[in-house]
Amino acid sequence: MERCGPFVVCQRDDLVTDRCVTCPRNKNCELQRVVDFVQWRDQRFFNPRRIGEPERSNPFVERYPDYCIYCARCVRVCDEVIGVSALGLAHRGMEATIAVDFEKPLTESTCIYCGRCAVVCPTGALVKADTKYATAPTEKTTPSVCSYCGVGCTMFLNTQAGRLANVMADKDGAPNYDNLCVRGQFAYDYVQNKERLRQPQVRRPDGSLGATTWDDALEQAAAGLARVRDQHGADAIGFVGSGKTTNEESYLFQKLARPRSGRTTSTSRRPSSATARRSRR
Repeated sequence: MERCGPFVVCQRDDLVTDRCVTCPRNKNCELQRVVDFVQWRDQRFFNPRRIGEPERSNPFVERYPDYCIYCARCVRVCDEVIGVSALGLAHRGMEATIAVDFEKPLTESTCIYCGRCAVVCPTGALVKADTKYATAPTEKTTPSVCSYCGVGCTMFLNTQAGRLANVMADKDGAPNYDNLCVRGQFAYDYVQNKERLRQPQVRRPDGSLGATTWDDALEQAAAGLARVRDQHGADAIGFVGSGKTTNEESYLFQKLARPRSGRTTSTSRRPSSATARRSRR
């Protein structure tokens, strides 16, 4: 059945579906899996092949028009789910194409770089730049929560050879339901960054930083805050929060920063025993 030799480049061969080595989604193509499942080996109608220049202007999503089957999944998800309408159907009939308004690059459109179009694309027409030419993950995926903001989007971390390969949104997980923003979808390269600190560090008496354990680092931080409070008062200590923390981390942060007594606001002050008795009555 195979018409190509083992070292011959195959590209959209109607009889060979397991060696699309020129396609950026080789071995991870939905169309490839469907063709193999139904055991389709014959093609009655042939259309002229459309050759288009790949577009790599977008740092996160790459377009390969010659692999497009014009299912319009990307158009619908961009319009109906994301609400951006960066992609659309241009021309009519056999000349129909997936394009940006006025045939502009994707970077000059209203694209927010969420990567959702590349996720729903069944072929290699739209691919995430971080998974180009990558096969499906073979190791067990790890469920996780995005930590870039307090929304708490759920995701799966796909690992390959002990390294984080890519991120996949959770289809059934609230609140995102298979959607991620550009940070949750692509901003994970810091995990393998060589400059990343993998152990807590403390300042030594000579001024240099040295690695230590988490217990030792927390004890020294607590001792330093207590020393400042005893010497200069509680007003000498300030806390700076962040919008990129989870709800659980923000809750623990306010528990640490909020005064215990004497300086709480009326909304956070606990009711007195007399008030509690009246409310129970």
